[in-house]
Amino acid sequence: MRVKIILWLALLIPVGWILGLHVNDPARVILVIAMIFALIPAFRKYLINPVNFSKLQSRLMIAFIIVYPLIICAQHFVRVLAGSQGINFAYRTQVIANVTQKGGLYSSILREDYSIINWLTHHFNPVLFIPGLMGFIGIPAFSSQIFSLALIIISTCFILYRILKHLNYKNGALYLPIVFFLSIYSIRHPLTYGIEDEFFALPAIALAFLFLFKQKFLLSCVNIAATFFVKESFFLLGISWALMAFILYKKGLLGIKSKNLYYSYVLAGSGLMLFVLYTFGHELIFGQPYEHFHKSSGLSSFFNIEMVSDKLYNLFLLFLPFLFLPFYDRKCFLLMIPALPIIVIMFYSDYMYKATDYYAVVPSFVILISCIYCVPEKIRQMTSSAVPLISIIILSIAFIYGTWKPLKIIFEADPSGFVSYSDMEEVSTKYLKNDSNALVSLSLAPLSTMIDKLSVIENESKISNRDFDLVIIRSSDTSDLKSDLQNFTIAVDTLGQNSNIYVYKSRY
Repeated sequence: MRVKIILWLALLIPVGWILGLHVNDPARVILVIAMIFALIPAFRKYLINPVNFSKLQSRLMIAFIIVYPLIICAQHFVRVLAGSQGINFAYRTQVIANVTQKGGLYSSILREDYSIINWLTHHFNPVLFIPGLMGFIGIPAFSSQIFSLALIIISTCFILYRILKHLNYKNGALYLPIVFFLSIYSIRHPLTYGIEDEFFALPAIALAFLFLFKQKFLLSCVNIAATFFVKESFFLLGISWALMAFILYKKGLLGIKSKNLYYSYVLAGSGLMLFVLYTFGHELIFGQPYEHFHKSSGLSSFFNIEMVSDKLYNLFLLFLPFLFLPFYDRKCFLLMIPALPIIVIMFYSDYMYKATDYYAVVPSFVILISCIYCVPEKIRQMTSSAVPLISIIILSIAFIYGTWKPLKIIFEADPSGFVSYSDMEEVSTKYLKNDSNALVSLSLAPLSTMIDKLSVIENESKISNRDFDLVIIRSSDTSDLKSDLQNFTIAVDTLGQNSNIYVYKSRY
């Protein structure tokens, strides 16, 4: 009975978070208390002896897994209506909308001159055609992007479940790793904050590991090759996957045979060729240099003690939830190799290295799967039961960093400030001509995809140096631009269900 109560302490942390409660401080307290009690012999036996989850605890974990994508995606919908989504969500929405509107991946949001660019010259994201196809059945692009996130989370969890079943996890132990996956701050925060390109790779990576563990190496390589269509950085995943396969073959692990190496050579060669062509041959192919090299901090940053310390700290945070298992288990480290290129990119960058940013999602997921495979070799009982101390530690660490609480966002949203897609359609129909240059506030951008020549006012930037026919902003944004609006525009109308859209035309 005492051990069951200890397990409840662990499981109620993620449940409390999904219900909108503040669990970060309690998680830290529970973590410290558990570590202290582990040092006391009279209590240690209750913490380290494996125990089975009760049926109620197993059902609670299943409920958490089911509710999680619903709550995450619901808060994304609310934030679109309330205008609190970021620039990445905004431009990706326009790109997705243009699959049906222009027949391809095109964008103008990032261009001050309203010119249309082929999005594939900015990032290699052919995967965005998938949510784009939802437009043919009348689903707005912002909705299809959110529906895609729901499908990503659900399918990734299901494939992770299949991996656990294949590895003979059972009872409540079958669900705990999935709860942990959804709870880790390096995954939970990015999924809550936005919807990024990298997320689309998660199901394919999960399938690649599942087929690797089933000794179907060709299918694992096919799924890694599928990630090439997600983003240019995943070209490197092909190289690192092939490197992992070669080492596993040399070590005689996971049934990799010599003939399998030919598949890995093709995968690595394709990944290297595509990476070189897209990054270093970008100007030759697209007529412009690859613009994302600025994300690297350069060698000079390694002489900046403060930045290096911050990077090392975030590297520590990346591995902390996994209790650094890859560094003292050889097989776990080998299975983590596919994540190394992205970890190196994170560390080399001057702003991509944060453990709670979306760049950390894929490395965290790869590390998790490597641990899932290797932990049973250390503690066999963990495939069917729980070690209370380990459960408390991993779930407490997962929540030591505070992130947005989705249910709280939903309940605290003020509907009087909402703007709908139909509101923006009304503006477009009433005021926009085919050649109109429309400058919109960032908070309205995801709802403005019907506008052909669209650009965005981002971060309260001024409009005095912008060429525009109309300025369309949310009422809550007017105070930030009050001076520019008075000097350079003439008020035309207020529209929308709650008159939350302000329309201005150019004074000149």
